[in-house]
Amino acid sequence: MTKTILDQMATGTRALTDGWDPFGRLLGGSWVYGGDAPGFWWGQLRFRAGPKTELLTPAGPGAAFLERFLASHGAGPHHFTFTVPDIAAALSRVRAAGIEPVQISLLNAAWKEAFLHPKDAYGIVIQVAEQSGPPPELQAPAQLPAPGPWSAFTLVAHHVADIDGATKARIEAVDRHSTGTAAAAAAAS
Repeated sequence: MTKTILDQMATGTRALTDGWDPFGRLLGGSWVYGGDAPGFWWGQLRFRAGPKTELLTPAGPGAAFLERFLASHGAGPHHFTFTVPDIAAALSRVRAAGIEPVQISLLNAAWKEAFLHPKDAYGIVIQVAEQSGPPPELQAPAQLPAPGPWSAFTLVAHHVADIDGATKARIEAVDRHSTGTAAAAAAAS
């Protein structure tokens, strides 16, 4: 990968089937992969075009962060993930923009990541990640029904009150040279 792309939009849900209904059955997302992580279960769905959708559900010890999110906001958008060709360079740009990344994890050669806190990213968590190699191939959970007709995301919008600040965080810090099949837009509310 040579460019930064909007890889996925993550949605917090109480149960996997809650997210599958709108994104799978209605919008035609098909299973990519997923699994257990400390405190949550995640699964990704692919569409005809645009970023993937990731569903997050609380699971086991460590689920407090997702439980707090769901109690505060209900089911809905949790974070955007941008994949970058070089996470060290991306984190340097983030810091140069005056934003301190949190939960930096660079030890896994296949998936290095860091997050921008919602207070620094205008109301939503931003995950910056560098992926090496193909993702693992994992079977879809048995309870997921067949997907509906495929759809495509050609524009993803996140409404913010400070368009200049959001543009600085998104364009200057995270992906100065972004590309991809979907455009990410911030619109003044």
